[in-house]
Amino acid sequence: MKILLVNDDGYQAQGIHSLIKALKEEHELVVAAPSTHRSGSSHCISEGVTVTAREVYLEDVEHPVWAVDGTPADCTLWALNELMGLDHLPDLVLSGINMGYNLSEIVNYSGTVAAAHEGFIMGIPSVALSTSSRHRNYDDAATVVRAMLPRLLESKRPFFYNVNIPALPPEEIKGIMKAPLCPPPSVQARRSRTNPFSDFYWWEPDSENSAFDLVEGSDMWAVKEGYVAITPIKLNYMNFNAMKHMPDFSDLELSSRNSVDSGDHNDNNRLEKRIS
Repeated sequence: MKILLVNDDGYQAQGIHSLIKALKEEHELVVAAPSTHRSGSSHCISEGVTVTAREVYLEDVEHPVWAVDGTPADCTLWALNELMGLDHLPDLVLSGINMGYNLSEIVNYSGTVAAAHEGFIMGIPSVALSTSSRHRNYDDAATVVRAMLPRLLESKRPFFYNVNIPALPPEEIKGIMKAPLCPPPSVQARRSRTNPFSDFYWWEPDSENSAFDLVEGSDMWAVKEGYVAITPIKLNYMNFNAMKHMPDFSDLELSSRNSVDSGDHNDNNRLEKRIS
């Protein structure tokens, strides 16, 4: 099977190295990852700049990779459209293994999830993979991924899954649980500080200390309880159920002068005269 491996931690990250080692003997791998750490990039793509890529041979895993000077989404798009070509697309896109869980609303900001999402947009089965940033054993996580692949590929239609693997030896993991995303935190913690020597202000979300309502059966609960959490993610952001509750705009006259009072109209005239 041909698999595209991508990530957001960069081509030198241990997570993607462990995936290469676990899968290279059984599958044809193409690897494209950012040249530097690009965590939290979400779906950002490079506009107005030239994205470059260079092939690097990784001695520790004995496999070539492409180091892409761009975002995680750039990596997937470049690999699928240019490196592999639309006539030679992979059977699967795997993104990760990320250094840190991507649970709950964090999926919206994750470069790991976005890199997999780009594959799904092109109709390719895609999976985002993450594990703990505190207790890192990527080889164990990669072993779990290798065991999951045959079952994942039983699906006859494209899929997009977000998978979070607890930091446990495979034999201690309780199982694999289909889990919805945990509700967003009621209190979003932030880490911040000011620099007394400059005008810069440092600020970032602190998801590990945010006040999540740990709903039983959710992805966050599953990982905490020692399960692999697998969550299907949809492509279309549109809320179809909300359509029937929206206001009716069909009779709204957009060009009506009644929407602007005389005072505003006079002010606009005076402004136009000053500009002219």
